Amino acid sequence: MSSSSNLIIRLFFRYPSVSTSEEATKFVAKQVAKGADYIKIFIEDGTCVGFPGLPVLDNETLLAAVDEAHRLKKMAIAHVTILEGATRAIKAGCDGWAHLFFDQQPTPEFVAEMTASGAFMIPTLVTISSAVGNNAAELAADKRVNSKLTKKWLDSLSEA
Repeated sequence: MSSSSNLIIRLFFRYPSVSTSEEATKFVAKQVAKGADYIKIFIEDGTCVGFPGLPVLDNETLLAAVDEAHRLKKMAIAHVTILEGATRAIKAGCDGWAHLFFDQQPTPEFVAEMTASGAFMIPTLVTISSAVGNNAAELAADKRVNSKLTKKWLDSLSEA
């Protein structure tokens, strides 16, 4: 297992990481044996969120993690914040990804690939909105958002 080259990440965040396909397979199996409901795989270097230096899986290691999750009947979900990571997740066969990438607009090719794959996305709208300088109340005021939420959720979002 490897660690980030970013000293702040190494000192304050203890995310496990793997660097080979063999390590990925063993790690996924261990997490499932411990009761994991799904496997979440980080596919980003942290640059987009202000923490550069996170270890990034190569394609062989990514595929091994996804394949082992699926072999063990678990979903493989990717953590992404950039379009490249979301694209890699789809190509690797991830079932979905957490967070909407925000480094650029999705391309028509990406939308077609995503649709064809059947993958889902958890947009984490409040986090993404705040990352680009908006507050949660502004998001709650957006008709595209508030038309889909109950009063309880809108009140909660407005207070965030």
